[in-house]
Amino acid sequence: MNEQVAMDKFQIWFVNPIQKLKELPNGAGGFVAFIVGVILYERLISARLSLQGQKTSDEVIRNAMAEDLHLTDDQRRVFWDMFRNGLLHQAMPKLGKTGFCFHHTFSGFPKFKLVNEQPAICIDPWKFTDRILNEFLLEPALIFESDSYPFASILPFEIK
Repeated sequence: MNEQVAMDKFQIWFVNPIQKLKELPNGAGGFVAFIVGVILYERLISARLSLQGQKTSDEVIRNAMAEDLHLTDDQRRVFWDMFRNGLLHQAMPKLGKTGFCFHHTFSGFPKFKLVNEQPAICIDPWKFTDRILNEFLLEPALIFESDSYPFASILPFEIK
């Protein structure tokens, strides 16, 4: 797949819908944007490793995520289980000992803090997702690096 085709698909399937979500009042689209950001984050980390010629074993991916997110491995595990597994399996963060708090004053990186005396992951979902989208846009090779999950083709077809 050539770079321009990949960029066009990425824009159509991810960037443009996220931009439309930003039009919703009071940041209401941030939740869905974050779901997309989390999905793309896994692809981003794997693609980065692959482009660097590194193996993409589960352990290497976990270590790269912890480093990228500025988390310990235990924190990365909680973040990933809560958000990736929760959002992609049940459309809600997974319940556990740690809660979560989305707010525009937080960074795009998860921070473990106490909120109302309870441990919580604090993050701005827009900043997180924008960071992920921008990394792909700045380095288009990341978009189509996956051999296991290649971007789909858009082909004309006729229904009879």
